[in-house]
Amino acid sequence: MLKSVFCFSVCLFVFAMPSFADLTQQNLNEIRLIVKEELEKVIEKEIKPIKVEIASMKTDIVSLKEDVARLDGRFTGVDGRLNGIEKQIGTTTNLVYFLIALIVIAVGIPQVIIAWHNRKDRL
Repeated sequence: MLKSVFCFSVCLFVFAMPSFADLTQQNLNEIRLIVKEELEKVIEKEIKPIKVEIASMKTDIVSLKEDVARLDGRFTGVDGRLNGIEKQIGTTTNLVYFLIALIVIAVGIPQVIIAWHNRKDRL
């Protein structure tokens, strides 16, 4: 067991030795160039279509805002008409209440008078 742990640790040190090497300026420049090329590919492939789609969405949103503004003007006119209809319905409702009260009075008062006379006659 101890031998296998020792062999394993020696193998790790053998593989880890190249990682202690220093990077030269030329290596760093090559890494930067590779990263830059990869980023340009990603930007070209994925980000530019997203930018185009966002631009088209912005134009669609502006168009929708104009449509909503146009519809808002139409609803203002409809709202005015509905207010007029509401006043007419209120007036009609009050007239119906008045007529109901008039009918109750026209029928109720003679009934009360007849009942009062009948009561007087019984006594």
